[in-house]
Amino acid sequence: MPNLPLKEMPYYHCPRFGRCAVNHCPLDPEHALHLTDPGDPEKKCKALKNTRLAVVERLRAAGNKYVDKLEFGGLTGREHSGKLLAERFAAMSPEEQQRRLKPLQSHQFVRGLSTDAPVSSRDEQKPGERGATPLPDGEE
Repeated sequence: MPNLPLKEMPYYHCPRFGRCAVNHCPLDPEHALHLTDPGDPEKKCKALKNTRLAVVERLRAAGNKYVDKLEFGGLTGREHSGKLLAERFAAMSPEEQQRRLKPLQSHQFVRGLSTDAPVSSRDEQKPGERGATPLPDGEE
């Protein structure tokens, strides 16, 4: 979108615009065309998702023509994928949701969720063993 007025671009309305150095901005209509340069000081957008979505909604209400050209509506690729997955899951019947969740229930996602199994092999090591956390002096 060459020669476009800067003030019409969605990323111009982001509160971080003046101090942002991200080439791969989710508020850029040409987002997919820009690559992240390994030498860039900032590689990921630091604006909060809710902030970006508020910018999009405010511009859409004002009739900004570039907002509808945003590939993911102001979301990052990861956020957009998560949104699609959540929508797909919500559209499933409760029985299908339970069927999909059942295999996950046997996995331990959060440390300390289950007390009957060690979280890692480090928890099974005794003080003094290689890699074990040493006890303070005087404790055994």
